[in-house]
Amino acid sequence: MKKEKKLLGKKRVIALKEILQEKGLSGILELSLKGDCASTIGFLLRRFVFSSDEESVQLIKLALESFKKDTHINYKNIIRGLLSESNDNISLFESLSVCFG
Repeated sequence: MKKEKKLLGKKRVIALKEILQEKGLSGILELSLKGDCASTIGFLLRRFVFSSDEESVQLIKLALESFKKDTHINYKNIIRGLLSESNDNISLFESLSVCFG
């Protein structure tokens, strides 16, 4: 069972990378609105897909802008997933403070 979970996680990461490459951040947000795994998407993006905090900041900005137009709970959930990934979010918070400061 543990092997199956690990394989599923790898497949999810591969799928997210493909969506990001083909459709960009808007494609990721579109995916997050389907089903109830937006926080998992955010977690996987930050942990395994994004190479910098800047990518997380850009997705957070896009999710917040989208939330202003449509208050879908999954916009909040993808942000929650992005923020929950790391034990030390200081660098991400610093990037966010510069962006929104």
